[in-house]
Amino acid sequence: MCKNKKGELLGGDEEIRKRWTEQFKELLNTESNGKEQTAQNTEASAQEQCIEEPNTQEVWEVIKELRNNKAPGGDNICVELVKYGGDKLIQLI
Repeated sequence: MCKNKKGELLGGDEEIRKRWTEQFKELLNTESNGKEQTAQNTEASAQEQCIEEPNTQEVWEVIKELRNNKAPGGDNICVELVKYGGDKLIQLI
């Protein structure tokens, strides 16, 4: 769950994804020069379309490199839980 600009809660996965995309575009695309900004936006849009989803092998390689015995993040999920979650968890990730 997250909130939109008006402070209303969003619950659907697609709505949340759109809100996060909107938030990061606002944060990362500051207005410095109109021409420069337009070129950057065009380039970023092209790059966004070329990114493929990671396969399970790539996800597993990243998970293996996570360090044990670290404090969990805001989601309270320990690294060890992810590491030992098995194939089903990796596929979900």
